[in-house]
Amino acid sequence: MELGIIGYFLIPLGIYLFFKDAKYLLYLIVFFSGFTAASVINFGSTFSLQPGYYFGIFFIIKTFLSMYNKKTLIRPNKFLFIFVIISILSIIMPTLINSKSIFIMNQSSLITNIFFTSSNITQLSYLLFCFILYLCIKNYFYHNPDEIEKSIKILVYSTIAVCLLGFYQEFAYLKHLEFDKFFRNGIRGNTQGAQNYFVRIYSVTQEPSMLGYFLAPMIALGVSLEKNILNNKYKILFLLLIIVTGILSTSTTFVVGLAALILKVIFDKLMLFIKDIHNESEKVGYILPIIFFTFILLLIVVVNLNPVIKDTLITGSYDKFMGNNLSGEERSSIFKLLINAAMHYPILGIGFGTARGKDLLSTWLCNVGFIAVGVFIIYLYKLITKLKNTSKLSYGISNYIFVLFACAFTSVPEPYNLFIWIIFAAAEVLIIKSI
Repeated sequence: MELGIIGYFLIPLGIYLFFKDAKYLLYLIVFFSGFTAASVINFGSTFSLQPGYYFGIFFIIKTFLSMYNKKTLIRPNKFLFIFVIISILSIIMPTLINSKSIFIMNQSSLITNIFFTSSNITQLSYLLFCFILYLCIKNYFYHNPDEIEKSIKILVYSTIAVCLLGFYQEFAYLKHLEFDKFFRNGIRGNTQGAQNYFVRIYSVTQEPSMLGYFLAPMIALGVSLEKNILNNKYKILFLLLIIVTGILSTSTTFVVGLAALILKVIFDKLMLFIKDIHNESEKVGYILPIIFFTFILLLIVVVNLNPVIKDTLITGSYDKFMGNNLSGEERSSIFKLLINAAMHYPILGIGFGTARGKDLLSTWLCNVGFIAVGVFIIYLYKLITKLKNTSKLSYGISNYIFVLFACAFTSVPEPYNLFIWIIFAAAEVLIIKSI
């Protein structure tokens, strides 16, 4: 067991805040939700305790103590609950499957047959932790709805910090200063080496695609934030900061997210035109063309300044989608491999945590089957559609969720980032309260 450098500060802070108002723990969970490569404690080379998870443990304990005294815990969403139950039931599948002709890619990125491993338990444990934390945060938001806007504001501050740390990462690598040791000290993050040229920015995440996964939905949310959360004169600067960071990450996931946002807003405006309905989503449509053309303009400038970005982001992304490069070919072959396994075991899949592809859709179809994935998609659909016709913040969160899972279903295979579950909790309470 090795204590991370930030752990010397965060561990006593967590203990101290456990005896204070629960909102302070919640704020820290939100702030550190994107710090996925940072670690409070490393347990050998097998497990890193992220700051968000660390504060989440205290928040869960505090919530259940409160529930014991006041019995205030509210129920989870039924569709999300059904998905989790099916995921739990599915882990019996690896012990029931005897086929030697079905191959999958496992959690260690090895092509293998289907069998039960410790990954089934660890991956399910991650899911259950996220689900329990979501339930606790939903309970807190339900009884303290004003904290939703405050938490979104904290998420904005977190995004700014992640972007600025990304710029510092580039500077630190070029100047041979420490970065990973302080901010990416998890078992999957500490890979810094000496650099004399441009490196892809990934800030406090494991890799550039995970940075793009965190940033792209924040544009979707940012354009809908009102001045009580993000002042209008700072909104453009905030969006520009995300766009520049996203370009420098050269992440295909970021581009997918931006494209998904533009398509969704176009679709929403088309539906408004057809139904002749006027609501908050109309206002967002005017700023999207500005964001798109700003992205293109900045991309042209940066590409001309640094041809490495052109090769990685533009040429690399195109080849990846077309399957013309190694990454594209690998994604395509693994997708087909997992879908083949899913077709053979469509009811419960091959067991949660057994396979891990390059995207969440094929990973879940393979692991838990078509019923569970169908239930989860219904859950997303209900959130997105119910949110978009209420407040401006709700519409922003609707777009956030859409962009988040457009990215996940195409290029991110894991659902354990805490910002996902925080937004789920906020979205459900906004719908219940119709805020």
